[in-house]
Amino acid sequence: MGISWDDARDRLHDIASLPANWDGNDSPGTDELILESVDMFLCWVYPDGPAPFVCPIPGGTLQLEWTVGDRHLEIEYFDLDTVGVLRHDMQTGKMETEEIRACRIDVLLKHLDWLRAAA
Repeated sequence: MGISWDDARDRLHDIASLPANWDGNDSPGTDELILESVDMFLCWVYPDGPAPFVCPIPGGTLQLEWTVGDRHLEIEYFDLDTVGVLRHDMQTGKMETEEIRACRIDVLLKHLDWLRAAA
């Protein structure tokens, strides 16, 4: 069984509470505006798609990860304006990366459509 939406929301809430130096390497806590941006994006996705694994990234940012069938998708918020996308088709070995503006919800949703097509 995959990650539930409740698990993803709980994890986002837990990450919001991380103190400075949470990783032992002087990383700041996660930027509040990035947390809000991720929360808004997840509202666009819920409940039509699979829930992501949410993980903090050193430097105060976040990454969302999904695996459906043979497809893996990562969306990393580099900062409030920029998002990195990694798509990996594990069946073919093909891996693609893209850097886009965080406000391009339409592009992010197309990447999720690619992921959902594996279900």
